[in-house]
Amino acid sequence: MNRLNKIKQMNWVHKIRQNTFVSYLLLAFGVLFALKWGAILYAYGYLLDQMQWRWIGYFVLEVVQGDGFLIGILLAMAYYAQTLEKKTAKVGIQTLVVLGLLLVFSDVVAMFVYQQRFSFVQMSGMIANADSIIWLYLLGFVLGVGIFMLIIWLIGRWIKFSLTKMAVWILVGGAVVLKLVPLPILQVSGGELPVENVFAQRFKEYYQLNLAEQKDKKSDVKSDFLALSTGEKTELGEKKQAWYRYAKVNPESIFEQFPQKELIDARDDQGDPYFLQVLELALSVKPELVFEHIDAFKDWKDNNGKPILKQLLEFAIAQKPQLAYDYLSRYEEIVESNEKIAKSLLEKATQLYENKMNFQDLFTKIKGRNNKKNLILVFYESASAVDSKRTGGLYDKFPQTDKIAREGRMFTNMFANGVTSEMGHISTLMGVEPQFLGTSLKTGYERFTGVVDGLGQFFKKQGYNTHFVSTASLDFLNQRYFLKKVGFDNLWEKDFGDWKTYTFNAFPDEALYDKTMDVVRSQTGSYFIGLQTISSHTPYSSPYGNTADDAFRYMDESFAKFYIQLKKERFFDNGMLVVVGDHRKMTPMEPEEYKKRGASADARIMAFVIGSGIEAGEIDPNLYQQTDIFYSLLKEFGTGDVKVLEQSNDIFTKEIKRNWAIRNFSVQPKSTVLNASGASASLDIPAKMMSTGKESFDEKGIANYMYLGLKYQKDQSPEESGSSILSGDQTLAKLIAHRGDHTETTENSMAAFIAAARVGAKALELDVSLTKDNKVVVIHGPYPYNTDCKQRNKEICEMTYEELRKCKLTNGEDIFLFQDRLPKIKTLTSLFFIDLKTSNNAKCSQDKVKYLDQVKQIVEENQLSENVIFSSGDPELGEKIGQTGGILSALDIDDKAALHMVSGGNYIYVMTPYRLFTQQFMQELKGVKNRYGQSIIPIAYTVNDVFTYRRLKQLGIEYMMTDTFKTLAEESKK
Repeated sequence: MNRLNKIKQMNWVHKIRQNTFVSYLLLAFGVLFALKWGAILYAYGYLLDQMQWRWIGYFVLEVVQGDGFLIGILLAMAYYAQTLEKKTAKVGIQTLVVLGLLLVFSDVVAMFVYQQRFSFVQMSGMIANADSIIWLYLLGFVLGVGIFMLIIWLIGRWIKFSLTKMAVWILVGGAVVLKLVPLPILQVSGGELPVENVFAQRFKEYYQLNLAEQKDKKSDVKSDFLALSTGEKTELGEKKQAWYRYAKVNPESIFEQFPQKELIDARDDQGDPYFLQVLELALSVKPELVFEHIDAFKDWKDNNGKPILKQLLEFAIAQKPQLAYDYLSRYEEIVESNEKIAKSLLEKATQLYENKMNFQDLFTKIKGRNNKKNLILVFYESASAVDSKRTGGLYDKFPQTDKIAREGRMFTNMFANGVTSEMGHISTLMGVEPQFLGTSLKTGYERFTGVVDGLGQFFKKQGYNTHFVSTASLDFLNQRYFLKKVGFDNLWEKDFGDWKTYTFNAFPDEALYDKTMDVVRSQTGSYFIGLQTISSHTPYSSPYGNTADDAFRYMDESFAKFYIQLKKERFFDNGMLVVVGDHRKMTPMEPEEYKKRGASADARIMAFVIGSGIEAGEIDPNLYQQTDIFYSLLKEFGTGDVKVLEQSNDIFTKEIKRNWAIRNFSVQPKSTVLNASGASASLDIPAKMMSTGKESFDEKGIANYMYLGLKYQKDQSPEESGSSILSGDQTLAKLIAHRGDHTETTENSMAAFIAAARVGAKALELDVSLTKDNKVVVIHGPYPYNTDCKQRNKEICEMTYEELRKCKLTNGEDIFLFQDRLPKIKTLTSLFFIDLKTSNNAKCSQDKVKYLDQVKQIVEENQLSENVIFSSGDPELGEKIGQTGGILSALDIDDKAALHMVSGGNYIYVMTPYRLFTQQFMQELKGVKNRYGQSIIPIAYTVNDVFTYRRLKQLGIEYMMTDTFKTLAEESKK
């Protein structure tokens, strides 16, 4: 009893009076702690989502450890102040305690307002740069403190509680002891954990083991996909490509319907989702879509758990910086990854505006090496690396040329910058990578402009005479204009004697070389001669025969004779011979070729240089492309300062500035990026984005380089900007010229297609039919309508092509094979609808599968797979089209009952007569999806009057096929 009295006298169980400073302080800490956890869940929820429950519990313990220690110290100070009798000391300590309380309050406010922890550096920086808005924030903070204090006082008046001195010291002691426990800091991203002691090491090992388990689970999922059969992988690949195509054709639907389950759940053959790539492809067409549908993406993450909204907005702003300002109100309050996204997005947009680098800025001046030798440059038609053993190819089709190449330096990694002779000439003679500039009636020869003088102009300024020799007409594609533009004063295309003509009505290569030797012998000063061989061009026709082997053998042996003549004339005493393939041969890659070189095999060409100063027998494995030849010649032969592209590789000095090459396509704004090891990546130039394979390349640098080059070319030809994929009237892009514009000429004729392009058509429809000997011809059918054919009662499928070609279209044009017509019209527009016509004639035996395969192959050979939509009114063939991978397809029906076919195919479009379109039919269409879960785009045909056009527009029909394109085009602009 005496002991108990002593304890009471020691005041260990003395009750603190209610509503004291200490009780209010403890109450304030309790409220703040609850608010703080609300702030943590609000500001760091994106991190907690990545953690399992046991790690969240550990994170709570970490926070309690830090805050509990501060609470313990302040509680001890408050209790000590309570025991003081001197008022000034008591108030001073209590003031410090209140300031500590405000520090905790500031941390909570900072997390709610700025989504980041409070820091004195941040606060001092804000005050140092204070403006009216900062002081407004400070005023709000003071008011907030006042309101908080009032709430605590009211709660204290309502809740009655008391503490003993022992309880206070237990709280203080517990906080101190907890602080001494060595808890390692948890890195949610899986980064390194600090190792302070054995306990921390054990925890780190356990945590990393947990991460490994999660990784193993993902690996198990991937292994399931890797175990798929070849057929299953092919199906997944086709599905992925179908979504990619759909994103470009119908980007609005991608965003309007997000998150569509079919896209979110889709996986490639590695088990990886690709919905983010699909979204970015859609944004490359219409970047404002992500701003218009911003709410749908606020909570979405990629397969690594990272939020995607900011990434998508940045991608869109990269296309159009102005969008960051136009849509600011829609995203300025959005938080991602612990901060508001508005600031960084606006900074990105501002940077894009301020750092407008021009393509010309990529050029530099160097000292030329002043080589004064004569130069002969041979464009070796279709000379492919695969056919040259010395280049490392599979075949030995150029034994004589390979032997000659031993006299100089052979380049084993030379890449063509394009897919046609035209593109090879532009690259080598102008130093321009010929990108697709949009549809135009002009040829590529007429459309490109170099940053520096063309090669002929350059040599003229060095005092050289310039010549170009060709046995084919230079009027083809207006090559004459181009050669004059790049500086060739003397063009030799006539007077080849009694030689017989072959392909393109051109004289054989031997005649070309004979004429070249005549020019060489006639020179009295320095000269530069360019020449193009023809005999190995398709369709093969040469003095040795009409097969590919015949043509290449003739090409090889005639070049050998030319080389012997050059040596006899002692050309190499003061001359240099450069030989380069204009493009790879226009035949599909062999499996062995692809296995050895990958996708890069499709761009690899022969190239070598012989002359005094060039060491014989040399193999150069460095990477070069055709434009490198152009800039190397400028460096080698230039006098004084020479302006060249800084990122160009030198074939003479072997100075390498770039480890990649570019292969452009002639009908779409895409490029393939390649390297010497065989890696490749597809580059969408307007979107500045690579797809598969980009890990091998500097995506940002290469994409920006190509985009600036494209922009430079567009700036040089402003009159063509309206027909570019980068810009243009999207309304006209959805108005389809049915069989061309045949108001004043014959349908499906070249004149009709050109007429449609002249009045602004961005989409053409044409018909193809199959002859008796299985030739695909451009004509409607089933009978030879609109021709002067005398056999009007005989169907096309009953006639061989030789019989049919005796007929003429009513405008006098020949009836062309599809394989010959498509290359001539593919640059007129950016979109083609190919209608495959069939016959019900029992006399005709048509293999519809082979028919489709034929048309598909021709489209692929012209690199138009993403620009051609296949359809057929034949139900059987139409169904086959919808089940064929690698193509864009439309279901052509004249009865809405056939809509059920959509779900079983890859169709993106439904084509039907305009009379079927009603409000009810449009509602039904909204519920129709193809096999991949994609919505269908309706196309109405054939809309020929303004009244029907307006009615269909009111129903929401965008795509219409018309015979009166000019009339409806004018209406669409109103």
